[in-house]
Amino acid sequence: MQRAAERALTMGLSQIERRPGFSGPRLEDDEAVAHGRTAYLQGAFVAIDPRNGHVRALVGGRDFGDSTFDRAVDAERQAGSAYKPFVFAAAIESGANPATLITGINDATRVSGVDWRPDNARGGDSSADVLTIREALRTSNNRAAVRLLSNVGIPAAVGAAVRLGLTAPPPVPSLVLGSGEVSLLAMTSAYGAFADEGTVHTPVFVRRVEDAAGVVLWEHAAESHQALSPATAFMMADMLADVVDRGTGARARQEGFLLPAGGKTGTTNDYKDTWFVGFTPTLVAGVWAGFDEPRPVAPDGYATSLVVPIWARFMRGATAGAAAAWLKQPEDIVRVQVCRRSGLKPTDACAEDGGSVAFEYFRRGTEPEDWCEFHGGRSFFERFNVGSLACKLFGKGC
Repeated sequence: MQRAAERALTMGLSQIERRPGFSGPRLEDDEAVAHGRTAYLQGAFVAIDPRNGHVRALVGGRDFGDSTFDRAVDAERQAGSAYKPFVFAAAIESGANPATLITGINDATRVSGVDWRPDNARGGDSSADVLTIREALRTSNNRAAVRLLSNVGIPAAVGAAVRLGLTAPPPVPSLVLGSGEVSLLAMTSAYGAFADEGTVHTPVFVRRVEDAAGVVLWEHAAESHQALSPATAFMMADMLADVVDRGTGARARQEGFLLPAGGKTGTTNDYKDTWFVGFTPTLVAGVWAGFDEPRPVAPDGYATSLVVPIWARFMRGATAGAAAAWLKQPEDIVRVQVCRRSGLKPTDACAEDGGSVAFEYFRRGTEPEDWCEFHGGRSFFERFNVGSLACKLFGKGC
């Protein structure tokens, strides 16, 4: 895994340097290193077993001879949208579910007496005023994330981040967009909770020390704690799987990594930092790319195209031959059909609107009881609960 991480990072950063419009110094440039500092594009990579915290691979930079600074452990940078899952987890922990609607998305948030509406990524939908939590996370809608934070409350969001092992972010609305600074190691460890029923394991670099005769002189004492409920972790993992399958992380599928996985991209203002952290049930890995002195990495340098391929190449090699597997559904979670647009029980009209009916997860007892009104309400047969008879007589409601 260490070799796979080094290869993936080296290849990926070299490809970024060859992108049209890349203007930064390159690794091979003579002026790129001076007085132990590097001016060329840097990166870092971490892989951890989420079941026990064992660090399986770690790359702190491109060339230890040029710089001994460990960017995986010691560097703290803004995480961009890779931070959003922690706020979304706080919402789910507080009683929301993936089908919960976020409304008033385009309403302004008052910050220091000024109205603030964050922009969405280029190509993102800035017109939607209502989205489900699942769709907001899949599309990485910034305005929806800020509105969700307003609903959850900053203290709850900060508390969730701290429980997941992160330093408390500044208590401001932009925290959901990753305005606080974090390390790649801490981010990767925190994402491990989504893969292990909400449990955070302290990263382990040394398991034990033995003498020449094999006598154990010291052994690491496992450290872990429950940061999220298993139900919250499962629902978050399922939504983050949507990000990989058909959201901002879908480039991983194009790169040939096909095992079930979840993850989230992050790109900061002016493309100065690019992140991707993703996981399977047995491996969580994070990658970061940027300059030591922050500057734009590349024109239109979104994490989707810059670092997701690095993650995918590593995962493809690290999990070669592994069987497809996903997380066990907790007993207090149920899966029911809903309308994608309203998050409520689907009607015939929802089914007729192609792609509007889907299965969703809920805590048992919190499934929606109301019918979707977005698509025009229930049919005669649904309203009077004669679906079985209607099916036999007219082929309706089957």
